[in-house]
Amino acid sequence: MSAIANFKARREAAKRAQSLPYDAPENTNAPENEALLLLAALLGCEVDQAIEKAREAVEKNIRIINVTLGFDTAEGQDQTAQSTVTTDDQGNIASISGTHTLELEDSAASVSNAAETALDAADKVSDSADKVSTAASELESAASSVDDSASSLAYTADDLGDIKDELKDVAAELKKPSEAPASSRGAKAAAPKSSSKKSS
Repeated sequence: MSAIANFKARREAAKRAQSLPYDAPENTNAPENEALLLLAALLGCEVDQAIEKAREAVEKNIRIINVTLGFDTAEGQDQTAQSTVTTDDQGNIASISGTHTLELEDSAASVSNAAETALDAADKVSDSADKVSTAASELESAASSVDDSASSLAYTADDLGDIKDELKDVAAELKKPSEAPASSRGAKAAAPKSSSKKSS
């Protein structure tokens, strides 16, 4: 009789399994539930989504080829690991590259620091450009003053030239003998004497 009782129990369990959904807890054994939990943890999703995501991965020919485990026991920091999978035209995995979240955060901090340094340098360059511009304006003003002084000196030189010419003329005038000199004895003696006699 025990064989008949076992047969009936198996038959009722099979009927119950057909009427329940595939992933119902009554339809799965405990090791399969544990496997489902592990699959969900590996895929990073909820348990009810694990089988669906695994089927999608299988449909896309995603295979786990090599597993490298690594962990950091530092407390207080997010230790999330990320990986990028690239496939070729046939859907085969071409490369897998993984990055650690902390590395990305450090890289982001480095980029942020570099950006701040670049902004500081840009401010310094801008300040230097302002100083150069101010110095150029002052130099231009000084050049304009020198130009004005040169023009003033040129006018003064012209005036001095005119004064020099006038002084030459005055000196020449002073050196000339007077045109209407007073009578002198020598002039009368040298002149021929005229006679009052008429000659016939």
